Amino acid sequence: MRPIKLFILLVALATFAAACGGDGDDTASTDDTGDATSDADATADTDEADEAAAEPAEPDCAPTSGTFESIDGAVTLTATDAIAGRILDGQAYSIYLADRALSEDELGIISVPEPGAGEVVVALAITTFNAEGPEDPVVAGEVVEYTSDFGVRTFVVTADLGDDILGNSTEASGTVTITSVGSSICGEVTYQDNEKTLTAVFAAPVKDV
Repeated sequence: MRPIKLFILLVALATFAAACGGDGDDTASTDDTGDATSDADATADTDEADEAAAEPAEPDCAPTSGTFESIDGAVTLTATDAIAGRILDGQAYSIYLADRALSEDELGIISVPEPGAGEVVVALAITTFNAEGPEDPVVAGEVVEYTSDFGVRTFVVTADLGDDILGNSTEASGTVTITSVGSSICGEVTYQDNEKTLTAVFAAPVKDV
């Protein structure tokens, strides 16, 4: 892995150690009679149906679109597709934007989407640096403001050019607004620093990494 790929991966994963917990014992006991078993099954089916009806449907997301540009105009990207890695059960995300189709196969523990010759892949990492413990998952309706402070949810924008990386965040400002979280993470981002700008809407299928 080239150093710039490792840099992007470390930005995406530099969060915190999550506490691990086991599932409780959900084994249900029933009596030996067929009628009792049938009644229990019927009640369980009804409960599951009620739970499914109570869960809101995942809203439609606007397709990925937007522009990335270096301040000097030498590097540009018109985004058409996105993919996202979900980290620590949604406490952090790495969202990748490109002008080509992106596949979940490109995401893994030590792999990220890479640009081909003349291509650009932009990474939008939503994370918390130096968190003291597990954080709440990212949720729909959340607005993440850029900050350089530790212990606060923030985001970082980098661009992989293949043989170089744009990762400066001097004088950075911007927001990421999350509109949907589920099998995809959707939202919009407006960001700028003294090196680059990104204004985009994203609808990124999610893969746990």
